[in-house]
Amino acid sequence: MQSDPIAIKVSELLRLGMMPSAEDIKSGKANAMNVDMSSVQSKAQVESAAK
Repeated sequence: MQSDPIAIKVSELLRLGMMPSAEDIKSGKANAMNVDMSSVQSKAQVESAAK
């Protein structure tokens, strides 16, 4: 069985509360595949980039 890497990444971002908003994705401000989930500071970077 194959896994969809985009679905896996998005589900993890949602679980961690780090998923960019729909408006940010539609406007091109954020790309879910470019969000770094590897550090504690990542969530702060996502929140500050959305402002």
